[in-house]
Amino acid sequence: MVYRILSSAAAVVLLAGCSLTATRPAADSTAVEACKTLNYRYAQARDSGNADAYGDLFAENAVFYMGKKPYEGRDAIITRLREGQDSANFARLLIDNMYIEKDGDDSATGVVYFSMYYSDADPDAPRPIETFRLFMGEYHDRYTLAEGGCKLAERKTVPLFMGRFAK
Repeated sequence: MVYRILSSAAAVVLLAGCSLTATRPAADSTAVEACKTLNYRYAQARDSGNADAYGDLFAENAVFYMGKKPYEGRDAIITRLREGQDSANFARLLIDNMYIEKDGDDSATGVVYFSMYYSDADPDAPRPIETFRLFMGEYHDRYTLAEGGCKLAERKTVPLFMGRFAK
């Protein structure tokens, strides 16, 4: 009888442990997917110039590094987007590979590969644009996780390739 009780208790403890480990990766996976979605939304908001949608992707006290220059706080980051739109006529950002990993209850880190095509052509010029520049690099990110999803806490732009292409 004692053996049967101990066996049953051991089985319950084992199953409870399996249940806990099974739910943790699912929660991690949900957080990682939220951060991946954020990166796709980032490209869309950036390309469309939607400053409100763009700003919503960043934590209030986020820092965005372009080269060595930090833009500190959501308002400064939005201002940087607006200034960039004034200087570039037409651009498209492609989010390529991503590696994002949850590293705490409320945080994650990641590396996002990107390619940006941009041109001095008038945005209303006929398509396709035949002369353009390519900028390829990585974003090294820290994310903050909350019930509202994933937000960028820090983004560092790491340039890798730059070139000009013409027909």
